[in-house]
Amino acid sequence: MQEGEFSGIVIGPSIKPYLIEKDLWVELGDKVYPFSAANYSIGTFVFNFDTREQVENLITNRHKLIKINVI
Repeated sequence: MQEGEFSGIVIGPSIKPYLIEKDLWVELGDKVYPFSAANYSIGTFVFNFDTREQVENLITNRHKLIKINVI
């Protein structure tokens, strides 16, 4: 993620059914920064996958499966 104004998050369709909790700490238009410490967090997501392979897929492909949009 790059620095900018938060304009939304897109969750990939292959993992969206497993998202059970989303807690965003920013609103549209808020200034956001690349993560370097906890104070730059934008929120938390909790997923409940069926298999270890699904978890590994998210970890390996997180930048493709979860897009944080900034302008």
